Amino acid sequence: MSELIAHIKRRPITAVLLTIPLLLFALLRLVPTLDIHAWSLSWYTRLIQYYFGAFASFIALIAALFANSALGEKTTARSIFLTNGFIALSALFLISSLSTPNILIQGATNSIFIWSIRLSLPIGGLFFAASTINWSKQAEAIIVKHRRLLWIVGFFLLIGFGTVAFGYPDLLEKLQSFDPIIPNFLAATSISLLLWTAWRTRVLNWYGNKTINGRLGSVFLLLAEAQLSLALGLAGQLSWLLYHPLVITALIVALSAILNSFQTSRDVQLSRYFAALGSILIAGLSLASVELSMGLLNSG
Repeated sequence: MSELIAHIKRRPITAVLLTIPLLLFALLRLVPTLDIHAWSLSWYTRLIQYYFGAFASFIALIAALFANSALGEKTTARSIFLTNGFIALSALFLISSLSTPNILIQGATNSIFIWSIRLSLPIGGLFFAASTINWSKQAEAIIVKHRRLLWIVGFFLLIGFGTVAFGYPDLLEKLQSFDPIIPNFLAATSISLLLWTAWRTRVLNWYGNKTINGRLGSVFLLLAEAQLSLALGLAGQLSWLLYHPLVITALIVALSAILNSFQTSRDVQLSRYFAALGSILIAGLSLASVELSMGLLNSG
């Protein structure tokens, strides 16, 4: 952890990026009058959640597509788990976006939205932590050989969750009777995994480049802060909604680190930069144009 702390100290921008959200969160929790219930204040707050979730899902998907090749041409257990971590985030963020209350699904709250958010960072953190394990040659060979089976199992688990969430939401509602035990356990597990992954990122020297390693370490710290805001923030209030910008920032930093790995390699392809950045720009403009069109139609 000392190497990660030293990296943060050498880069004040990184320190500010990590410190400001924590200070803001502490201020909101210590001064309740500032921590307004924005969720019920306006319908647009939920609309922001809808667009933030969709945009975060898209960025995570782009990061997943580039993560495997960023670690080199040879497929490894590390690249497999890192890619699956971003895919898991992308899928669950998309489900949370589609299930945002009173956007596509009517009702003040719904269990689909709640559990997709609760599971997103813990599951992503589990894959990220697995990517930092020093697997034995035999174990890594098994993981690489059966990687398609891992993806198939993950795909069917996702389909199963989606089927239960949208087809039998009562089953998820029953799990809420165990609140706050399950949410607190998931949050504690997620934060522990993400902090451990941030530390291991620096120790393993993933890309042989301290700048890239430092960025990835910052990504996992930002995701841990996002989990903290979800766990200790009050649902629907600013302290809870703080996780939106934290997740978006973390994913953008992750993508920049992954793209930077191509820049430091000998076979850099500029088309990869334009493909990733262009896709994100198109997605952002598309979401903005949809909202603008809806506003014009409603005003007309």
